[in-house]
Amino acid sequence: MNGLTALYNDLLEKNKAVNNEATALSVGRLQRNEALYNPEMGVVALATDVKNYVKSVFGLSHPQYKQISGISFRAEQ
Repeated sequence: MNGLTALYNDLLEKNKAVNNEATALSVGRLQRNEALYNPEMGVVALATDVKNYVKSVFGLSHPQYKQISGISFRAEQ
C-alpha cells in the first residue's frame, strides 16, 4: 500500500510540474505573438513600414530597395 501511495504522490507532483510548464509555455507564446504580430508595434508591422519607407525614398529600381523587397513578412494566420 505504501508503494502505491508513493507512486501516486510522485505522479501527482509530476503532473503538477507539467501543468506549470504548459502554462509558462502558453504565456511565452502569447508574448511572442504580441511582439511579432501586434498590428501597430509588432515586428511584422515595423518591417512592412521600413520596406515602404525605403521604397518611397529610393524607388523601386534602387539596389537598396531590391535587397529588401524579396524579404517576406506576414501576419500570423
